[in-house]
Amino acid sequence: MLRNIERLGCAAFFSLVAFTCGVVTCSAADSEAVKVAARLEKIWNVQQKEIVTAHIMFRKAQGSTKGRTRPLTNEQIDNIVSQVDFSVPEKAFAELVSKLLNLKQESIIENELFWSPPKYLVKSRIMESNRRSDSLNLQHHTILSDGENRMIVDPLNTQVDISVASGVIDEIGMLRTVPGLKLSKGTFRYTLSGDQIAIDSENSVGWVNRYLIDVNTGLAVDSFSHQTGSGHVGRGRYQRCFFTSAKSIEFPRIAVQVEYQDHISILTTIIIIDEASFNTSIPDDTYKLALPNGMNVFDARRSGPRPDYIGLKEPTNDVISLISPVVQPSTTSVVVRSVCIVGGILLILIAIIMKIYNFRVKKR
Repeated sequence: MLRNIERLGCAAFFSLVAFTCGVVTCSAADSEAVKVAARLEKIWNVQQKEIVTAHIMFRKAQGSTKGRTRPLTNEQIDNIVSQVDFSVPEKAFAELVSKLLNLKQESIIENELFWSPPKYLVKSRIMESNRRSDSLNLQHHTILSDGENRMIVDPLNTQVDISVASGVIDEIGMLRTVPGLKLSKGTFRYTLSGDQIAIDSENSVGWVNRYLIDVNTGLAVDSFSHQTGSGHVGRGRYQRCFFTSAKSIEFPRIAVQVEYQDHISILTTIIIIDEASFNTSIPDDTYKLALPNGMNVFDARRSGPRPDYIGLKEPTNDVISLISPVVQPSTTSVVVRSVCIVGGILLILIAIIMKIYNFRVKKR
């Protein structure tokens, strides 16, 4: 659920940010800021395409309104982040978890991400204190999308749920935010200060957005957005401890993302990246889901009241090979089905009209 909220919030936020109109306006005194902004837009165009594959080991601490996140305003969170010493990332991560969340250390989940569009695989390690049962010794919650199918493995319930993959999930975008602003086509206000530039904008659908950009890396150090109409919804994002991979790709070591409602945080996610490699070869077998016997597979890709069920009686190297392919209905069958439905409705309407007519005739 939290994952879905995060993804939906992310999609809505960036679609709103991208919806700006007008022309860039600034005085001659701000010409240097305009030059910096133009250079940044070119950097962002490169950064949005520079990662083709990724293998990332990271830890994630996440809390929602159910007692796991501290109810703080964006000003309070800004203040907390500004006082954290990020020179030692491990200590900074622990301090952020302590001050922003109500979580025990064992609730922090270790994750391994393999990513190449349109495929991704995320394994979340089950911490010892969270293990209610794991008779098959799987040790990982797994989410796998191979571009066509989406599979979620719950080792505690020895269950696999298969559904149709809906769209491409940008897992990399959730770990590293690259502004998607089209500065040459929008109305923005620039404030250049040292190695950082603040970019402010407001669009016609009622969102105010502010980015604080590192002019050297091109990445957003801070960003915040909120609705001007009601002020009930907002998002804050903080990225720190940038490191450069062997492929000369800038990436944040620590990221904090906060969703707000009524100006109070309702979903807080804190991430620290332990290892990362980019644009290296990922074997195709990575995206094959191997499972032991004893797993319960539920395939919900077909329409119907209940998903198809398979109980694995022996191990498999690729569970999808055991599942019948989903046959998409042909255009002809869709047309025939539609004609039958419309025809059935017309017959029902005719029967009702005839019944009313006969009733009136008898009444006369």
